[in-house]
Amino acid sequence: MSSSSDILAGIAPRLRRDSFTHEALKSLSDKNNALLETALPEDKSFYSKNFEGFQSLFHRFLNERREELVWDEITPLPSSFIHKMPEQGEISGADAQKVLNKLVVVK
Repeated sequence: MSSSSDILAGIAPRLRRDSFTHEALKSLSDKNNALLETALPEDKSFYSKNFEGFQSLFHRFLNERREELVWDEITPLPSSFIHKMPEQGEISGADAQKVLNKLVVVK
């Protein structure tokens, strides 16, 4: 027969994950609401719908994630997907913003 400590040991990781999930979703909701307050009244419905969709996707991600990442299952991008930037030297002002808008970093 299982002791109560054995039962709690099995439940504890799930409780930590559920607590983390709840806190992450609440934080996202709070940030989205703060952003929504800055939107123009005529745009609020559009942004609200988009935020709800993102929150739903984020919730699904949190619930479907594994306890650990298996790096062997991650395949590198094909070399055709990787574009090295040419040497630019010093970039300033609006040119720097244009270059940064094109930057994508995949971990």
